Amino acid sequence: GVIMFSGENNGIDKAKTNKTDRGLTLDDIAKKCNTSRGHLSNIESNKRDCTVEMAKRIAQVLKCSIDELV
Repeated sequence: GVIMFSGENNGIDKAKTNKTDRGLTLDDIAKKCNTSRGHLSNIESNKRDCTVEMAKRIAQVLKCSIDELV
């Protein structure tokens, strides 16, 4: 499945806030999610859809629920 984030104030904005609050960089999260920085950057900027599996990984790294991301 794919999670689609819609609108300007989507869940990825919350993920960006979580990332900053936790002192994590996009590179840190990418390494922990076993993906590239570019891939996550494209998800953050809504240029690429996020799979459910990737959303789970991001949520785990950010210590939040998938619901908080979407």
